[in-house]
Amino acid sequence: MKVKEIMRKDFVYFQADAKMDFIVRTLAQKGISSAPVFDRGEFLGILGEKDLLRYFSPAHFPFLWIKDKPSPIEKMKSVTASDLCHKPAFVLKPEDRLDESLSKIASATECIPVIDDGKVVGLLRSEDILNFFLMELAKGDFSSIKASEEDSQKMGSAMDEILRIVRKENEVSVKRISSELGLSFKTAEKLCEILARHHLIEMHYSLLKGPLISALGIGPIVKASENSKK
Repeated sequence: MKVKEIMRKDFVYFQADAKMDFIVRTLAQKGISSAPVFDRGEFLGILGEKDLLRYFSPAHFPFLWIKDKPSPIEKMKSVTASDLCHKPAFVLKPEDRLDESLSKIASATECIPVIDDGKVVGLLRSEDILNFFLMELAKGDFSSIKASEEDSQKMGSAMDEILRIVRKENEVSVKRISSELGLSFKTAEKLCEILARHHLIEMHYSLLKGPLISALGIGPIVKASENSKK
């Protein structure tokens, strides 16, 4: 298996001019600890929680750590993603073999850019490897659905599509999944229940919309900049 088969093509990233308050809020809301930074399409580096912690260290802001001393709020407000990001320790290529890259991925403490021809084409996080193994387990869990081998293969592909849709939109109804994938409502609901049982999505119910599924801390592309309203 190759990196390109499990990398994320949709991912959270920051524009170079994203300000501190937006960076902190986005990382918290999206449930991630790091994200790449771009300046007009050019990859600048990775911005993570450790970069924020280093920024707030006593070396930078001693007044923050001394009682009754004013804090330099204005300076904090003006710092941008390009000021904070750093070059990654290593990058991956789409054609890299997963088994040969696992030792690097296991040692990574932040997201890993996947670069092809000088462009970032995807992103890989350590949890993506775990999600891959969970998905393989989930695809084999058709004990509650009577299906031929051919139908099981189709349902495995349907599960891939369900994950793609929910990662892109964060929350979607099972009714819509059923309609988009051409599945009966009962089959779509059962597949979603399997994914939820393997902790790949969350599933809950709404009186108005019926069963809903949502992503587990995985958001769509976020173009984060100073003027962004997201």
